[in-house]
Amino acid sequence: MNTNNSDSNILYRGDLVNGLKNGKGTLYFKDGGIIYEGEFKNDLFEGTGKFYFSDGHYYIGQFTNGLMQGKGIEYYKNGSILYEGDFANNKKNGNGKGINKDGYYYIGQWKNDSFHGKGILYNEKGNIVYDGQFIRGKFEGNGKYNYNDGGWYIGQWKNGLRNGKGVLYNDDGRIIYEGEFLNNYFEGNGKRYYKDGDYYIGQFKQERRHGIGIEFYSNGKIRYEGGFIDDKREGIGKYYNTDGQYYVGQWKNDSGNGRGILFYQNGNIKYEGDFVNGNFEGNGKLYGQSGVYYIGQFKNSEMHGKGIIYSKDGDVKYDGEFINGSPKDKIRIEHSLIFFINKIN
Repeated sequence: MNTNNSDSNILYRGDLVNGLKNGKGTLYFKDGGIIYEGEFKNDLFEGTGKFYFSDGHYYIGQFTNGLMQGKGIEYYKNGSILYEGDFANNKKNGNGKGINKDGYYYIGQWKNDSFHGKGILYNEKGNIVYDGQFIRGKFEGNGKYNYNDGGWYIGQWKNGLRNGKGVLYNDDGRIIYEGEFLNNYFEGNGKRYYKDGDYYIGQFKQERRHGIGIEFYSNGKIRYEGGFIDDKREGIGKYYNTDGQYYVGQWKNDSGNGRGILFYQNGNIKYEGDFVNGNFEGNGKLYGQSGVYYIGQFKNSEMHGKGIIYSKDGDVKYDGEFINGSPKDKIRIEHSLIFFINKIN
């Protein structure tokens, strides 16, 4: 903003000392458009003045050595305030309030025309959108963000996104998630709470359970502990039914698939063998609580195909074919084994 300009289209009207602009004056174009009006010192803007930018918006405030420096207000072309606060070296630096055309405004620290440091961002209704730290105009550091649905996030930010550790809340103050974030997603280690009171503690990837984790019932008892892939139980895991029975084995697509063992409430084995989509299917061994057991083929959790029923002492009680849980040759099977078949299923 050096006013010592040989451009014949720029004119000056005001005080002069030794041929230099000193005191009050106005710098303007030949067609009458004002460039600057205010105080000068040795041909430079110095003191208080009003400067008009080429796009029509303007600044009123303090100048030093031809630069906006100190307290000032920047206005949109229509006269509404764009920024009011501190300036240094022609840029917003220090503390100030900036207002967007859509009504959003920011109050806080600035550096080189950007939000930088501690500040608060408000919407057009005056409600706080974000309260925290900024770097080069973006959320960075620690801060609280309030969402339109009434929920909010408190935690770490980087490059305008949730990054690091934080807590996400629902509109009623209930925690949705607490843990690690990466580029706005749940990622790393965290705890996810569900509406029914159940919760999960473990690893996440892009907001999905992924890696090793534990699912809990709302009463704090474990439902499942083991591997997850893409938000589904997968790999090796242990699942506890509400009736106290539990399964240990392989999982795929959220169900028992592969080799596994199902235990009674007292820890005794109920079934060990192959599973498909949570059912006994393939080859396995089924134990009755009385000690009688079956070794053979299964389908849809029923004895189906070739198999043998043994007494608790290991004696063969029936050796033959089964269809949908019942012996094909029903004449050969004694009453106690029929009871066992019905009880086991």
